[in-house]
Amino acid sequence: MVRTDSINVKLALFYLSSIGIIGWMLRMYSVSPYGIDYKSFLHAHSHTAFLGWIYIAFVVMINNMYIPPTKLRSKTYRWISLFTHFTVAGILVSFLLQGYGLFSILFLSLFLLSTYFYVAFFRRNKEVLPQHKQSFLFIRSALFFMLFSGLGPWLLGVMIKLFGKESAVYYDTIYFYLHFQYNAWFLFSLIGISLYFVEKQGVQMPEDKLKRLHYILFFSTLLSYFSNTLWAQPGLLFNSIAFAGVLGEWFGLFLLIRYLYVHRGLFARKFSRYQIIILRWVYLFLLLKASLQIFQVFPYFALVSYHIHNFIIGYLHLLMLGIFTPFLFIFLSHIKMIRFSNTWFTVFYAGFIINEIALFSHAIMIWTGAHWELSFPWILVFASSLLLAGMAGFFFRSLREKSGEIFQKTA
Repeated sequence: MVRTDSINVKLALFYLSSIGIIGWMLRMYSVSPYGIDYKSFLHAHSHTAFLGWIYIAFVVMINNMYIPPTKLRSKTYRWISLFTHFTVAGILVSFLLQGYGLFSILFLSLFLLSTYFYVAFFRRNKEVLPQHKQSFLFIRSALFFMLFSGLGPWLLGVMIKLFGKESAVYYDTIYFYLHFQYNAWFLFSLIGISLYFVEKQGVQMPEDKLKRLHYILFFSTLLSYFSNTLWAQPGLLFNSIAFAGVLGEWFGLFLLIRYLYVHRGLFARKFSRYQIIILRWVYLFLLLKASLQIFQVFPYFALVSYHIHNFIIGYLHLLMLGIFTPFLFIFLSHIKMIRFSNTWFTVFYAGFIINEIALFSHAIMIWTGAHWELSFPWILVFASSLLLAGMAGFFFRSLREKSGEIFQKTA
């Protein structure tokens, strides 16, 4: 058992539960404002989701794919993990107490340093077997995009000084970081893990098709960043670049999903029927995500999504709660890091579905000028309660389990 990553997963689930608590508090604030700083709690919520839950969970998956257990037991890795949790805890607490300020920026900077330490550790200690070179191509790109996204926070202070906090450049720098986190680092990790699973069953994608898929997704990810800048109406050239990017991403994801569908029998051998259904929705939501990005490149829809925030909030929750979190729950259970619970996942997923229907319905009604008859804030409170219950269920369940079987021996 790799004890360090076993603890890492439990702490990642703790961060996930903390996100759920903060999300519930934010929803209650919308019903009846009380004594919290909404923006500070919102920043704590989003940063902990990205850096505490998703980052650590994907790192654990990648470790179990390519790093020998003996290396994961090393003092170096233990210190990197300890330092990472120190920075994430600091981010969570400092944002709750002061929002963006001296300490939160300090802990964010330290977190970025921890990612550099991890990538250096990974490069020194990885062992990539010949049959896993295809999946590793995507994981290597995922880690590249993780480091690349870090340019955003480092440049943010410079952009504020040069252009001001209300400038388009300031917001585009924030979107740079976000885009290369969830549309690159997280997405390429998901693809790499999916391909690794197929490889473990003895199936390889033809080399020319793999290189074409990677080429399409890598460069379309770079180009699709510009879809995040269109709210400022930068001009036709940017719209054209963004359109090429999001169309390429849609096509690349379609090719990937078609390949996985052809080999769906491999998944049926290793996952329960319930988990297969959820994975199908994960991959379908990937295509939905790419389709929504296509709409965003048209100036009219870019402005609509910018002014009606529930479109953006619904989109982000689709990624975090509908794609990455279910995927991680299922694959972490596959490598025996957690025990999957149909009951708690159903509670969580019900909250996600209600949340998405409410957010997008409300946004569409605002857009069309229709009247909302139901109590929208209370629906979101109910949805966040279900989400919190499901998250907490997985966390408390993990405290009772011994975990740590590695991917190499279980697939």
